[in-house]
Amino acid sequence: EADIGIGPISISSERRRSVDMTLPCYDFVGLQLLVAAPDSSANSVSFNDGFLFARALRPELWACLGAALLTTALLVTLFDRFSPCSFRNRPPPPSNEVSESGGKVFSIGESLWYSLGALIQAGDSFDPRAPSARLIVAGFWLLCCIMHALYTANLAALLTASQLTASSVTTLRRLAAQTDIKYTVQRNTIGHDFFERMADIESKFFNIWRSSIEDNGNGAPLTHGAAVWEYPIEERFTRMLGRMKEWGLANSTQEAVSLARTGSWAVFMDTPLARYYASRDCCLRTVGEVLSSRPYGIVLQKGSLLTKEFDMAILQMQQDRTLETLKMQWWNSVGEVNCPADARSIGLKLSSISGIFVLPILGVCLGFLALLAELTMRRIQRCQQTAAEAARLQP
Repeated sequence: EADIGIGPISISSERRRSVDMTLPCYDFVGLQLLVAAPDSSANSVSFNDGFLFARALRPELWACLGAALLTTALLVTLFDRFSPCSFRNRPPPPSNEVSESGGKVFSIGESLWYSLGALIQAGDSFDPRAPSARLIVAGFWLLCCIMHALYTANLAALLTASQLTASSVTTLRRLAAQTDIKYTVQRNTIGHDFFERMADIESKFFNIWRSSIEDNGNGAPLTHGAAVWEYPIEERFTRMLGRMKEWGLANSTQEAVSLARTGSWAVFMDTPLARYYASRDCCLRTVGEVLSSRPYGIVLQKGSLLTKEFDMAILQMQQDRTLETLKMQWWNSVGEVNCPADARSIGLKLSSISGIFVLPILGVCLGFLALLAELTMRRIQRCQQTAAEAARLQP
């Protein structure tokens, strides 16, 4: 058996019953959440997707929207072609009246452009003259109005959900109130004992409350004097401990750190250990308040003669600030890494919406191709006209 035990050992009344513990040799420490830093976990990959804006609607909904646009354009063209009230089929004005101006003949190209402008709310344009075509356009306008609202709401919800990682849960109350982010603690540690003890206290309070409701001391139920029939105390730790046992407790510190790196887990860990791993890995960070603060001490055998010697040495090192100097030297110089400034940013970045710029670039490319086709067609027409004129001038 060892005479002395040195490590991250918290001083507690349970341990003092079995072993001797020295005076505190380190600051008060407790439990803190170790989580993955924003934009470093698997859950944040979707937030960095350049085409995240396109995921606000499902593919089949995009397809239906495109089909509605094409169908509207085709119907407007057909109605404009066959309706006697359309601009192209308008009756000629009397000789003493001015001809109607400002209309548009809706070919298939003009109809597609008009429908696309209605979809993206491009602004004023010449509307169809025929009432039948206007009814079709009015229905498409209503569809566009609703789709704009749905798209905006879904995109906002998608961006919010993309940022919902373990690092966004910063308080114990928020962590206990949700189930999307799993949490755990290492088995057979002071943190595990803390949750077991708090759950046991909540259970005892519940038993006291239940006995006070069921019996007034004389064996008669309190059916008339109790004003509160629901348990007035939230069993937060009981619920959290039950979930941690269901999801699984970590068997080692390495396993706990690996779970935290995934981004979908939050791990309760001693403050110095959590700070140690967070300071040496830019993918990790500590969040939330410190729970169950206790100091660290050195363990000796029960009744050891060395206990007083260690206590005197610790007091001397505290007096001459040796412990504080060693702590500052170790934390500030040994193994700490400098994380990039944006490694912990959860704001909307250019990479999240870079796919949007593909659309105008594609439009420019198609515009150049169309211009090339127009110039080619114009050159062919001029060549044909020149050849026709030359043939006509020949004797």
